[in-house]
Amino acid sequence: MKDWLSTDLVQQAKRGNQEAYTELTRRHSKHVFAVCMGILGDAHDAEDLTQEVFITAYREMNKLRKEEQFQQWLDKIAKNRCIDWLRRKSKMKQIIDEKKYIAADRPVEFENLNEALGQIDEMYRLPLSLFYFEGQDCQKVGKTLGVETATVRTRISRARKLLRDILSKQEGQNG
Repeated sequence: MKDWLSTDLVQQAKRGNQEAYTELTRRHSKHVFAVCMGILGDAHDAEDLTQEVFITAYREMNKLRKEEQFQQWLDKIAKNRCIDWLRRKSKMKQIIDEKKYIAADRPVEFENLNEALGQIDEMYRLPLSLFYFEGQDCQKVGKTLGVETATVRTRISRARKLLRDILSKQEGQNG
């Protein structure tokens, strides 16, 4: 199969030939890894996202219109995955940083934050998690949960207040 042109491999993979897709993965994985590494700067994260890129590409092969643009298509998927990952990481860092100085200017450990999240009613926890950890905007959270965008904003605000209260109490017990 190694003598096949990439366009032939793409055509075969689009028809469900897993061997062809495996060969495409082999041929393009170093390049996709390099794209991810260039954006993320971390080899472990780049490896994880490289795998995600190929899983996404496999699932969405039917969306590729021009077989000769397979590598450019992979690049686009890789860039989007990396950007999404950075946004999620940034949102998670933001919520953790936001909580670090709530009580007595002491950092909040991730375990404390996780425990506090577990104490919040699902009605508030779920929108907060979708917003911060999944990187969804309020409108998308609303669609996911079947509620109005304004309701999502209110619930996220309420969840933040509940988190502040719980973390302050935790800090009081540990201080």
